[in-house]
Amino acid sequence: MASLQAFIDDSASDTGDRRLYLARYLNRTDRWALFSEAWREELKAAPSIAYLKMSEANAFVGQFKGWTTADRDEKLRALTQ
Repeated sequence: MASLQAFIDDSASDTGDRRLYLARYLNRTDRWALFSEAWREELKAAPSIAYLKMSEANAFVGQFKGWTTADRDEKLRALTQ
């Protein structure tokens, strides 16, 4: 029997959009542990951020305030790996 863990997020709820978008990610707990460690390491890699929120990345606010487009895009590419 496998133990599963899921993460769910909504998009566009903060923009007043009446449509609801949900993303979900489901995997075995042991695989989430591997993913979580790799994610944490990439967040810490320079230039570091404490968390990823795409609305902040798109608007260059919060964690991405003062970033260049090239730096933001590279960080996002690294996180997708």
